[in-house]
Amino acid sequence: MDDELPYYDVKNMKLSGSILSKARKFNKLRLVEERGPNEWAVKPIKGYNHTEYTVWLTPEGWKCSCQANRINHRVCSHIVAVQIYINKRR
Repeated sequence: MDDELPYYDVKNMKLSGSILSKARKFNKLRLVEERGPNEWAVKPIKGYNHTEYTVWLTPEGWKCSCQANRINHRVCSHIVAVQIYINKRR
């Protein structure tokens, strides 16, 4: 659901919510920016964090500069946000 938003969990000091809801929030706030062929920037959600992440589409697949993807090799909300962004532009 588009209204489902991430929230800041004060007790655990982290952004919570589903990957999809965070990805939708990035798009709703227009925080996804195309930087070039196969490269996008995902700007931070104001009030939640301060880091801008870079997402790339490589021959090996999707990559993101965030820790969840870079270290844990998980699909992150930044990658999903870019995928939503691309699909909306088609």
